[in-house]
Amino acid sequence: MAFNLRLPEGGKIAYEVAGDGPPLVLVSGLGGRGSFWRPVRNELARAFTVVTYDHLGTGRSSRVSGPFSVAGMAADLLCLLAELGCDRSALVGHSTGGAILQELALARPEKVEQLVLSATWAQPCVYFRALFDSRLAVLRAAGYDEYRRMGALLQYPPYWIRANEQAFAAELESALPANVAQEEEITQARIQAVLAHDRLEDLAGIDAPTLVIAAADDMIVPAYHSEILAERIPRAKLALLPRGGHFMPHTEPRAYLDALFSFLPERAS
Repeated sequence: MAFNLRLPEGGKIAYEVAGDGPPLVLVSGLGGRGSFWRPVRNELARAFTVVTYDHLGTGRSSRVSGPFSVAGMAADLLCLLAELGCDRSALVGHSTGGAILQELALARPEKVEQLVLSATWAQPCVYFRALFDSRLAVLRAAGYDEYRRMGALLQYPPYWIRANEQAFAAELESALPANVAQEEEITQARIQAVLAHDRLEDLAGIDAPTLVIAAADDMIVPAYHSEILAERIPRAKLALLPRGGHFMPHTEPRAYLDALFSFLPERAS
């Protein structure tokens, strides 16, 4: 079912709820759309009440021009948890979503029952900064369509693209947003927020049981970022998939789900 949350400072967040069981909130990455989770959402909804949402500025949520911050995105998520009546929840965050959950777990630990940090980072490294600087340069010089094409090449590993040529081509040729100029502005602002996220020295303060999951061939957030998270978060364990790229919930959904269910066995019964 689809709903809208009115934020205290104005604007709305569009969210969906599916399934029946303990709450499981899925937080997507830089693109911000809850639809990112479609390849795994239905199976998760067999065991959980699954909540997905579009970040402010993306999808069906209100368009705002920013500036954005990861801390601000975490504050929006807290408003959603309050709307849902979730005192404590299991939370899964992918990429930028994982950065959001680091902020939330540090600021409001009482809200986090179990934490999954998926293909994410605590501090940008030199490769990460160079990559996102290049993506920004493409966006500014060549426009949103070329930025999107570059992103698709990075998000999906080569083996998957080779085996799914038609699906990959369809994604490249999908319709552009109605207001491309606004989409470019929002994307630039969100990338700046991504580059500003740095909670490396604070990770020891995350107390929740944590699963850190990564793919060995991720070309956007290399797996060593996940290794650092698992080393520094006291109650964390690492699940390293041998392949899947940055979009492993899409490319290797079975392996991704198996990792989640193994971390939450009592909830998946």
